[in-house]
Amino acid sequence: MALCNFWSSVSVFFYLTTPFAAPLSFNLQKIEPHHLNSEIYTEGKAYISTQGLQVTTDESDKAAGQIPGRATYREPLHLWDKASGNLTDFSTHFSFVIDASDSTSFGADGLAFFLAPVGSNIPANSSGGGLGLAYSNATANISGDPFVAVEFDTYQNVWDPYSSHVGIDINSLISATNASWWNNITEGKKNDAWISYNSTSKNLSVIFTGHMKNETQNGSLEYTVDLRNYLPEWVSVGFSAATGDRFEKHNVKSWEFNSTLINITSKKNEGRISNWFDCWSVCFGPCRFDWSQVMEEQK
Repeated sequence: MALCNFWSSVSVFFYLTTPFAAPLSFNLQKIEPHHLNSEIYTEGKAYISTQGLQVTTDESDKAAGQIPGRATYREPLHLWDKASGNLTDFSTHFSFVIDASDSTSFGADGLAFFLAPVGSNIPANSSGGGLGLAYSNATANISGDPFVAVEFDTYQNVWDPYSSHVGIDINSLISATNASWWNNITEGKKNDAWISYNSTSKNLSVIFTGHMKNETQNGSLEYTVDLRNYLPEWVSVGFSAATGDRFEKHNVKSWEFNSTLINITSKKNEGRISNWFDCWSVCFGPCRFDWSQVMEEQK
């Protein structure tokens, strides 16, 4: 029994030190100032106020010139596993406001939800139509600052379709696919977006709301893309936005995110430990472990 107690302690040690990597999951029902650095990292002109995440400044008198901003969640997303080739499924929902009511003309330039390599920063000269994602005229596929994004574009640049739109961008400011968006930014109404990725079909889909004549309008688009071809295993997820010569507020009110990929290495380690205990049982005889005690010691 002494041996059993000893090896029970050893089992607790192995259980506690085996590296488990849980899928990324969080739900910020109302983004507030205390989430700064504890949940969300900001860059450029982004900050958090009592009104939510301000991806660019919300004060028009401080918005002169070209201003980009970014915000990312504090933990990275395990997008795919190199050893197995497995991709994650993920889904996200966020509520946001793009408000040009303080502007003397229609606002610019828009907001984007993006995935980019961990440690990436706002590229140089990415204000205005660059949306904080890429050099503002990077319309060709680029590799220096890779990203996959869903843009909510409020200004028609020379590479954009006619009208405000939602687009899926892959290493380029020219959207791979897009859909018209009735955004009504002059009234600053709240919108919602649901973005999901299916690792089996490689389908990236977007559902979004807009407003026209005081009625909520629903829109959608989708694109088939193997994210392993464009992004590394680990990525940051977040929001970017930019203003140009015109002003608008880019405010994210709430943000929920869920993914499915579990670290394969941890499963292999679990198997090794299980096999090791099987070997011990064969060599030295069976022991009875009180697993309720093991779990209690873990708490």
